[in-house]
Order: sequence, then C-alpha cells, then structure tokens
Amino acid sequence: MKIINSNLPKLCLTSAIALALAACSSSTENISASYVSPLKYDTYSCSQLGEEYARLQAKGREIFQEQDDKADNDAIATGVGLVLFWPALFFINSSDLEHQVASLKGDLEAVEVSSIKKNCSQLAIQIEADREARKLKLKLKSARKNSRQVLQWEIKIIVQSASIEPAAAIRAIPL
Repeated sequence: MKIINSNLPKLCLTSAIALALAACSSSTENISASYVSPLKYDTYSCSQLGEEYARLQAKGREIFQEQDDKADNDAIATGVGLVLFWPALFFINSSDLEHQVASLKGDLEAVEVSSIKKNCSQLAIQIEADREARKLKLKLKSARKNSRQVLQWEIKIIVQSASIEPAAAIRAIPL
C-alpha cells in the first residue's frame, strides 16, 4: 500500500498535465479545414464568388483572432499552472471555436477551387495575396514572440549582474 501512496502525487501531476494539454485551444494555423464541396458554389459567378470570399474573410478575421486569443490565454494559463499551482490546470476553459475555424477554412478552400474552375483571375490574385499576407503575419508573430523572450533574458541578466530592481533594469535597456 505504501508504493501506491508514494506514486499518487506523481500520478495526479501527470494526469493534470495531460488534461491541461488536451484542454488547450489550438491556434488557427494548427486547425485543418473541414471538407466543403466546391459544388456549393457552382452556381456563383466570379463577382459572386468574390463577394462570398470577402464575406468569409471578414467573418474569419473575427473568429480566427478570437480562437488565437483563446489559444494564447490557454498556453499562458497552462504555463502558470505548471509552475505555480498545478491543480488550477483542471479549470482551464477549453471552449473554443475550432469547429467554426475548420468550417470557415473549408468554405474558403471551396470558393478558391470554384474560382479556379471558373477562371476568376482577379479573385485568384486576391486569394494568393491574402495567403502571402497570412504567411508574413505568422512570421511577424513569431518574431515578436522571440523578441519578447530576448527582452526577458536581457532583463534577467541585468538584474542578476547588477543586483538591481527589475523596474530599474527595464529602464536600463537601450531601445
């Protein structure tokens, strides 16, 4: 019986970590598109496909941002929970918009396939420009994340080497 009791805290911690990681929201770039048949847009003209694409993009911006915010918040909560108070991991809110994101991505792909089939060159140019803009946005997001990490390390180094308060260390960093 003593063996079970000594392994119980490890088992609880492992379970909490697994549960927290499973409950975390996914960022939109990690959510695959649901299949939507391009036949849905078969009767649309090029201008109607363009309007539908613009409508889906506008709706997508809102939902994608909300989903990414949830994913970021879940990641922060998980990190804090693992370091400070692991029982809090059980209370991470896992309600997200993953299904809506996948559905929107599927609709966007179906509109793109339909536009290619109908030779809608203006829409094809717009879709490609939007795709490139998303790639750049992801690179920028990654660069910002890395620069925050570098800044945090610089603050730690200054605080440790100079034995000063963190607020003073922040003011000491040249910008």
